[in-house]
Amino acid sequence: MMSGQPSPFISAKAIPYTTPFPSFQAILPELVPTSELGGAIGLSSASWNLGRVIGPVAGIFVYQQWGIGWVLAVNAASFFAVVIALLTITLPRQPNTRAPILRAIAEGFRFARDEPGMRITMLALCLNSLCVAPFIGLIPSVVEKVLHGDKGDVGWLITAQGMGAVLMGVSFGQLTRRYGVRTVMLVAIIAGPIALIVYGLAPNIAVAAIAILFVGALYFAALSSFSTTAQLRAPAALRGRVVSLNQVILGSVYAFSVNIEGQLGDRYGLRRVTVGGAVLSLVILAVVRIARPGYSKALDDAPAPTPVPALQT
Repeated sequence: MMSGQPSPFISAKAIPYTTPFPSFQAILPELVPTSELGGAIGLSSASWNLGRVIGPVAGIFVYQQWGIGWVLAVNAASFFAVVIALLTITLPRQPNTRAPILRAIAEGFRFARDEPGMRITMLALCLNSLCVAPFIGLIPSVVEKVLHGDKGDVGWLITAQGMGAVLMGVSFGQLTRRYGVRTVMLVAIIAGPIALIVYGLAPNIAVAAIAILFVGALYFAALSSFSTTAQLRAPAALRGRVVSLNQVILGSVYAFSVNIEGQLGDRYGLRRVTVGGAVLSLVILAVVRIARPGYSKALDDAPAPTPVPALQT
């Protein structure tokens, strides 16, 4: 199993897959040139998502051969690979900020709110998490109640959306170098809901699997774009806080939205709710485009200099 992956008995379908953990993300700009940051984020996230596909399969094999004790032991041992890798890394010394935890959180939030490119990114993240992300947690219900499949079909759809994320992960760096992070982000948050509509209207498992592969790839492209923007625009002293804020928004908005869409799905039908969420996202994007033309251009501007808070060397 890949280190840091969920156990094979914790459903990966309920996790809105992201780039790995804020501390891992925050050191990436110190490991690669700025021009390669998108590729590093894509590959890092692709490996995490590949683990979500391979990990459960490997875990089930170990469980069937040797039992749950060996599953837990192998998973625990796999973390040492990360420890060994981290011990080989030499990072440049960074200024150390010391501030009360609530003040530190507030400083990161103020930066994200006041910096134009970050503000756009955070709003896009909220919209994507609210209207698109719930498809992940609702896969089992869609298979059972809409497509009338079985547990094996759930596995196929989870694998398909995971493979979509992996394929986008290995392509993300090249796409951002060729077209820019802003363009990739805009295409992902527009095309993602369109692919989700196709998935929501799929007549059978085969069509749903193909559609959700594209949904997974575009959803992953959006998340990687948000993460790349945060790391490029945040100063080193605030990078960890800003990346963590990304994760907080994703996790909290996703938890809220998947619960609401699940309840609405029970009442009005999952097809309507899935398609409706995607349509709502497209309508909001269209309204913003009409009311604020050129709104996203701030993503192309260089970030404004930001005072570094409470530095201690």
